[in-house]
Amino acid sequence: MLKRVALWFGVLGAVSVCVGAMLSGVAAEDKRKPVVIDGVSYADHGIKDVRKMSRLELEADDYYFSPTFLRGNPGQTLTLVMESEGRQLHNITIASAGIDKDIPPKGKLQFDVTFPASGVLIFSCKYHRTLGMNGQLRVGDGAPVGAH
Repeated sequence: MLKRVALWFGVLGAVSVCVGAMLSGVAAEDKRKPVVIDGVSYADHGIKDVRKMSRLELEADDYYFSPTFLRGNPGQTLTLVMESEGRQLHNITIASAGIDKDIPPKGKLQFDVTFPASGVLIFSCKYHRTLGMNGQLRVGDGAPVGAH
């Protein structure tokens, strides 16, 4: 009987450690602080250098784009394959480029974007931009700089 109790507590302890590790990993990911640049909040999920690419898969999840910042060449055209991995209806809007496309949960769409001649072009989800679902098409080598 004592061996069964010890075994049961051993199994329970191992399960607790595994669950705790999984939850701490989730909590660490959820603790990412947004980056604020020129008054715009970005749920930062990385920067990708796409200067030698013609196509990129862009993830739209609940309240962020991944990668968030894309570095390209002036005037470069890039085909984005956007896939929604979230549970919400999302969108990608680049007002100055006339792009305004909805993407349903678990949906996928493809379209071309052109990097500006210089500087930055902001893209966003019109439904969740206030929650930090914004990104940038950047020209040049500088990294996004903002308050964390």
